[in-house]
Amino acid sequence: CERPELLRRRALQSISSQTAPPALVVVVDDSDSSEARALTRRIVDGWVKELPNGIHAVQLRNSRTKGAAGAWNSGIAYCYEYCARKGMAEDCFVAILDDDDEWDSTYLEALQRSAWESNACDMVVTPLQRCEDGRCVTSQREITSESLTASAFLTGNPGVQGSNMFIALRALLKAGLFDESLPSSTDRDLMIRLLDLPVTVQTVALEEESVHCRALVTHHADTDRQRMSSPHSKAKVHGIIRFFEKHGQRMTREQVEQYFDRARRLFDFDLAAFESEAKSWCVPARPVAPAPLHAHECTALPISNGVHEEVAELILVVGITVSTGEAECVRNLLSDLQQLSRDVRVSRVLVKVLDNTVDACEASVLQELSLSAFARGDTSFGVVCIPRDTARTLLSRHGIDVDGISEHEKYDIGLSRTVVQLACYSEAYQYPGSVVWILDSDKRLECLMVNYPHSSAVSRVQLDYVGAILEMKAKGRSVVLGYDTGAAPLPVVSTARVQLLDFYYGLLAACCCGGGSACAGAVDTTSQADNGLLADHDAWMGISSAHTVVKMQALRDYYYDLSRCSQHLEVPFFPLSAHFQDAWEEECVETCASERSVEHQCQSETASPVVDARCHCKHARALERISETLRRGDYSSRPLVVQQYELDQFTPCHTRGGCTLIFDLRALLIRNTAPRVHSVGLRRSDMLWCIAVEKAIPGLVVERGGIAVFHDRRTTPCPRSCVQAMTDGLLADVVGHAAYAAFAAQSEDPSVDNLVVYRQAAGTRLLSARMSIARISGLIDSIQHVYKRRQHLDDRSSGMLSELRRLFTLDLDQLEDVVLEQSEQVLRSWDAQLDGATRASARLQAPYESTLIRRKGALIVAVCGDASFRRDSVEVRGRKLDLAFQIGRVLAERGAVLATGGCAGVPQEACRGYCSVPKCDRAVCVGVLPSMDPQCCNPYVEMALPIGLGSYRDVALVSVADCVIAIGGGAGTDGEMCQAWRLQKPVIAIEGVGGASAQRAGNALDARVRTPASRLEKVHSARSAPDVAAILRSMFW
Repeated sequence: CERPELLRRRALQSISSQTAPPALVVVVDDSDSSEARALTRRIVDGWVKELPNGIHAVQLRNSRTKGAAGAWNSGIAYCYEYCARKGMAEDCFVAILDDDDEWDSTYLEALQRSAWESNACDMVVTPLQRCEDGRCVTSQREITSESLTASAFLTGNPGVQGSNMFIALRALLKAGLFDESLPSSTDRDLMIRLLDLPVTVQTVALEEESVHCRALVTHHADTDRQRMSSPHSKAKVHGIIRFFEKHGQRMTREQVEQYFDRARRLFDFDLAAFESEAKSWCVPARPVAPAPLHAHECTALPISNGVHEEVAELILVVGITVSTGEAECVRNLLSDLQQLSRDVRVSRVLVKVLDNTVDACEASVLQELSLSAFARGDTSFGVVCIPRDTARTLLSRHGIDVDGISEHEKYDIGLSRTVVQLACYSEAYQYPGSVVWILDSDKRLECLMVNYPHSSAVSRVQLDYVGAILEMKAKGRSVVLGYDTGAAPLPVVSTARVQLLDFYYGLLAACCCGGGSACAGAVDTTSQADNGLLADHDAWMGISSAHTVVKMQALRDYYYDLSRCSQHLEVPFFPLSAHFQDAWEEECVETCASERSVEHQCQSETASPVVDARCHCKHARALERISETLRRGDYSSRPLVVQQYELDQFTPCHTRGGCTLIFDLRALLIRNTAPRVHSVGLRRSDMLWCIAVEKAIPGLVVERGGIAVFHDRRTTPCPRSCVQAMTDGLLADVVGHAAYAAFAAQSEDPSVDNLVVYRQAAGTRLLSARMSIARISGLIDSIQHVYKRRQHLDDRSSGMLSELRRLFTLDLDQLEDVVLEQSEQVLRSWDAQLDGATRASARLQAPYESTLIRRKGALIVAVCGDASFRRDSVEVRGRKLDLAFQIGRVLAERGAVLATGGCAGVPQEACRGYCSVPKCDRAVCVGVLPSMDPQCCNPYVEMALPIGLGSYRDVALVSVADCVIAIGGGAGTDGEMCQAWRLQKPVIAIEGVGGASAQRAGNALDARVRTPASRLEKVHSARSAPDVAAILRSMFW
């Protein structure tokens, strides 16, 4: 409703006067004005108080698309949820009444009686009368069941609209509710979809002896305001165009002519203007290359300038998780990465592959891939397989409990991402300035699907990945989330509805009643040149394909059944072009072309049993292909397409998928947690990871843009029996979405009760899932109806349809119980992750994290210098030892851990100064010894680490430290400073004492880019212990 006074005077009064009152009344407010909404609220509240007991009434805001269709669907969805809770959804009927229309007092009684008298009735229709300004202008005497056919609604309206619809709720759900993308003709569109189902329709005729022979429904079309049906109404014109685009391919020539003739007579529709506009859809705003499938043939996608050659040496560490069934799929991605490593701007690409399989054969395949990469001798590309035992060790080392995980149990997405992140961190840490790229195994770096601005075509382009990454690095990005093109990264059950919808409409277009492709023409083919675009079916197919791109730009989440945006759910997508046409669509067209050939042969002679059998086989194969496509989750007719402007801009975002670039390595240390519900790891854990990272590292922003990958499910194994997989996928999607919604709301407003938000989000998503499953069942019924009508429903086709039906027969009641029961457990688990991120915040402020587990979380400082003083004067020797003693005391007083080489000279004096502070006020003095003998150390070392690496002990010493202090020294001390510089650790060199420290103090060791530059751009210079303390305070304390 959007007219409060008419609502009170007509609609509500009609409902109050019913002799058979309804059990539930839902008033949906679609008004824009807050004053109108407040007035509607007062009117409805006052009306509800006067209702008799037993009638439940509720007022809602339109929660879906603005307009009549969205408002009706909001009300129907509430009815379904209400009736499902009461256990009467199967027997419920829905009656719709516009706010300015009226029912006779016996309307509901008459229709209920007709429905109950007929077993399994799905719809009851009664005549209506049309009034203009209080004057009856037209009145139907009778509507017959024979007149209510899909063909009749293609060209006109036999007399059914919202206010005289009385439909079983189960039939409405199977038909998909109203199409919210249509500005008008929504009632005709719904009736076509209802009549495509095997439904039973009853009609109620007017009786001569009824009072004044009055129709049971009065439709008011007052002329004092602009109506949708008024001539030149913009909404009506758009509705005529979109209705024809949706259903035109199933019309005969005669029906097309009747359709536009009616539009011209009633609404002054300009057919010539429509054809001119439609032609413009097919003309791209800029020339684009044909859509090649191979990467080397693709158009190169330009990126911004600004990357200089002196910083264009890229070290890329790639992390991939390979789960059961994906071992062969990852070969393609590794091939793409190896090709990337040959770019002259790339120094090295190292791939860390987590073996998350539970199959010995697949594990051996991964080992083979790892070995073969090194056997080729390509120094710029390497593959390292992370076996399960190594993964467990890595997790344990970082304090993550793995005792509850079996050796043969698959890691969930959160745990596997954590392993890959930690492994990549350990590798990238050794190569300062390197970039980590986390990818899913089914991603490809091949040609992307990109739509240019103001273009109605999709182009296949090859992204300059190296240039894009280098540009992001140069501009100081921290974490960048990439886009997906191709298949949607969603569970199969969350995309099946729209895929089946596209298959069904493609089937109708190819098998249309008028004899195939000719049925889209408006007039006889002999006059095609003089009768415009609609006479040419091939041209009209081009319009449909071009307008599909327009739909992708206009309809949000056009590939997702459970999206909050519902405008796309009943919009069929036709093939973008021959290059993107799916196998099942090609099969469908080929099938129906073969069928028409058989029909032509039947007209001339008796059909050959061989030809007829071939046609049956093709129909069955079409169903088999769509079934395989659905089980794989392939991109079908709705591929993800990235817009050019999305690659050119960066926006804050938490929608992390299977393509993440990490430039700030600290982000890799934040754990990715996916709680398990009934052994199912939840989705959306990576989105919560984004929130945790921003919380743990102040100033870090997770952004999206700049890069995209191709999500390839064409090689994904197709399971034969996956009802449980469907249920698990839906469970992971619903609970993950609800949990993320709860924490996202709480991050914006800490006072929000996340449990309330979780349950609301889960309930809404489950309701969408129920309605989608019902629509899938209806689409399968409609497809079966087409096959029966064409007499091609043989045993094989029937079996495939039964398999599809079984695939989507899910126990949603049990699923809902699980979702709500586990709500507190899920929120506690993810809350713990955010708390962990908060605790990690302080220690992650340091430039880089030590790989050792510290005692009391203390800073680790290595002190290096002379072990002997043969060439030093007595004065210099005394100054070195005094400085070492004082620096040792400073470190002890500050609670830092002292690490030295454990020998005599400067290290010993630093240890002596350190131990001069009472033990209760300091940490521990560590000696990293070159030999295997723990006794070979100075007497002040409290913790001896005999590693037995000889002179390589210097690398171990520097690696465990957060900062290195050099006092004098020779080649060994100089090597320790260089190693610290390479690992991007701060170096403090004492000047005024000669040796290596005096030479390096205040200088940069080389020209490499330092991170962060403010702390590491040069070797810090100090002359005394207070100077050292001041430098350490500025960086750590």
